[in-house]
Amino acid sequence: MSIRDIAQAAGVSHGPVQHHFGTREELAGAEPERLLDPAVPTPAMLLAASIRDLQARTAPAPGGLDPDLVSAYVNASLFAFATMAPWLMTAVGLEPRDYEARLDEIIDISVRLIALSVGAPTES
Repeated sequence: MSIRDIAQAAGVSHGPVQHHFGTREELAGAEPERLLDPAVPTPAMLLAASIRDLQARTAPAPGGLDPDLVSAYVNASLFAFATMAPWLMTAVGLEPRDYEARLDEIIDISVRLIALSVGAPTES
């Protein structure tokens, strides 16, 4: 399967996919730690640090969700929605136009996951 095939299946053009992920050749055997500058925190790193800070200031949460995993999940979800919304919406039986109409709900779910990781109430 080519990058173009993946992009087409996701309902996006291949340009953004290659921009974010590189070519197949560039990705072959790529190690994430070699693609990032450790001196420059990524948004995922900053979110994980914020979650750790919130956890340190609150009572320990039952289940103690790992801030790195919560950040990875939230960032991956938001990236997926941003790049593959039409495909994701169709895959769960929603019309692609529903993505824009339900964006606040998607963001709310992300905030609830972060709240859950620090033991805060998750009601809307």
